[in-house]
Amino acid sequence: MRSPIPTMGKTNVLVTYKGKTVQLTIFVTAGNDIPLLGRDGLEALGVNHNQSVFEPDHKGIKNFKESLQLSQDAVPYVHKPRIVPFSIKRKVEYELKRLVKENVLEEVYSSTMCLDWASQTVNVLKPDGSIRICGDFKTTANKYISKENYPLPLFGFFKYKRMPFGISSAPGVFQRFMESATQDIPGVSVFLDDIIISGKDVDQNLERVERVLQRLMDRNIKTKTEKCKFIKESVKLYLFSVICLI
Repeated sequence: MRSPIPTMGKTNVLVTYKGKTVQLTIFVTAGNDIPLLGRDGLEALGVNHNQSVFEPDHKGIKNFKESLQLSQDAVPYVHKPRIVPFSIKRKVEYELKRLVKENVLEEVYSSTMCLDWASQTVNVLKPDGSIRICGDFKTTANKYISKENYPLPLFGFFKYKRMPFGISSAPGVFQRFMESATQDIPGVSVFLDDIIISGKDVDQNLERVERVLQRLMDRNIKTKTEKCKFIKESVKLYLFSVICLI
């Protein structure tokens, strides 16, 4: 929120920063607030010496050069040029000339040089009205370029140490494991993470529940109490961890 700052006066002082001394005009205010250095002072002291990082430049990255590796079955292909709509023709021509001038592109004369590869362009109209020229490489070189398996996400590569969701064999493996853990306990039926425990009376049901819970503890299988139903005459089968019937 902008608000005026009352001042008591101003004076000229010498300010030194990293061996450089300049004369600056400072304004004095009442109170013990943290002193602020304005943009003019920052520029005079050279504090913004990294400004070039934020300035537009098309000279390219320094001290780095990369070569694309093609697979052995790569087949060169020359596409016919895609027709450019008349409405953006001049803008495309201007952008091509600009990219050549900036040393981003180099014009190739097909009359004097045999072309092995040629991709059509996709000309994107940007919000500011200028044109971004992109190569449509998906139909030519992309399928033959050896991909760089360097992790793009900051988190990198990971491998599972436990069977995850989404593996096609996981349901069968888990079902077999759960059945083997409870198969010798009467009145127990298992469907993946649902366990139905029945009994002829409350005492028998609780005894079987106790045995099942012990098996789960022995194997470090965890359940959620809020998903369990105990001592019920009947239940509708949803995704409860333990369902007990009497």
